[in-house]
Amino acid sequence: MTFLVSPWPGGNWWAWALVGCMWLVAARQVWRFGWLRQPVAQHLLLGCALGCAVLWRLSHDVQDVVAVHFLGVTAAWLMLGEALAVLAFGLAQSGMALLGLVSWDVVPFNLLLLSMALIPPALMRGWLAHQKWTNPLLFILFNGFLGSMLGLLLVAAIVLATGAGSGLLSSETLDILPQYAVLLAFGEGFVNGTLASALVVFFPRLLFSMRGLDEL
Repeated sequence: MTFLVSPWPGGNWWAWALVGCMWLVAARQVWRFGWLRQPVAQHLLLGCALGCAVLWRLSHDVQDVVAVHFLGVTAAWLMLGEALAVLAFGLAQSGMALLGLVSWDVVPFNLLLLSMALIPPALMRGWLAHQKWTNPLLFILFNGFLGSMLGLLLVAAIVLATGAGSGLLSSETLDILPQYAVLLAFGEGFVNGTLASALVVFFPRLLFSMRGLDEL
């Protein structure tokens, strides 16, 4: 669930400033650890950016203001980690803007939304590490399924609050969108949970977010 138009037309300078700070921090971390010098990291970055862009295009527009779709950001985060995932989202949104699929004015707001969707799974990962639980099934359930569901609901809550505050969404839309968000959350959990399960079973070395948990 992302915006199709800027919720604050002409006042998106602060959003660009926040996104710029995020990119600087992410780029510094990527440069420090030399991740982009690894071919696997390059392929994962570009693949996740393309996959996210395609997934975001499978959407339903509401009042030409909000695009209702799966996010898929948790699966990208599982493979890339926070820094590379933020860069992948930026590449995906920038590519869509260059193709005229979204407006440049809305790109920073969408990037902030997509980054906020990583907060619940990141908290889940920290909690699992603190509990020292090493069962891969728990990793899949909490990070893949539950974390992605909570991430989408968080984004939906922000979109609804912003749409109501800016007057972009009608009262009828505000009444029905929460129901769609709950239904969409189950699908989001299924998509990301299925990808997490496949990665744990077949490609555990690609799971950046599992390194340091010593689960496999």
